[in-house]
Amino acid sequence: MTSCGGWLSDSTEDLAGNYKYVFESRENSFIYGGVKEQKVIPCTVETYTYSSDFILAQQKASKECVFPHKIEQEEEKVYFWIIDIKNDALYRSDSRQAYEANRNCLHVPEELQLDKP
Repeated sequence: MTSCGGWLSDSTEDLAGNYKYVFESRENSFIYGGVKEQKVIPCTVETYTYSSDFILAQQKASKECVFPHKIEQEEEKVYFWIIDIKNDALYRSDSRQAYEANRNCLHVPEELQLDKP
């Protein structure tokens, strides 16, 4: 028995704050949810981590994303995201330096770190 892509299977993981990580294929993995389920980190989420207060993600923009979104982004560019669960707020950074600055401003705990993809 195989699925699309043979070794791949679709999966969903419940994260904090009504957010979900969806894996449909290597190129189609994304995070969505929030209070009104309107927040989205589009494809392709390369790595993520979370706690009860924050979700952190690294994403490489892909025009092949199956999840509809209206987020303008440069294809193949890497973006860093922080979701503040308590305020249901989503922050995108275009560089590691800007991401680190957002982490400091939002008081993201040091022990919550993204793995290398």
